[in-house]
Amino acid sequence: MLGVDVPPTAGLVYAMRTGAALMLGWTLLLVWASLRPLERRAVVLLTVVPVIIGFAATEIVGVREGFLPAPNAAPLLGLQALLGVFGLWAWRRAIAGERQVA
Repeated sequence: MLGVDVPPTAGLVYAMRTGAALMLGWTLLLVWASLRPLERRAVVLLTVVPVIIGFAATEIVGVREGFLPAPNAAPLLGLQALLGVFGLWAWRRAIAGERQVA
């Protein structure tokens, strides 16, 4: 998918399974937060700042170090930028909506 050909060593498989468990947990957290979005709006901010920015930073480092081809990383970086902007917009809108209700 990203143009990276790495043999599946035991360490890599372990890291991928660990990452998969964390992604599943975060997805369930987002589903839980969606049930009461105004009350749990901080989850969106926590998703944008450490998670999405962390993914983008990792991909940028991968491109700079020559591990990840830039043309393959570009669509992901674009999607992450859109998700980040949308998340911050939604968080800001939730705060503005709360002020109007109060």
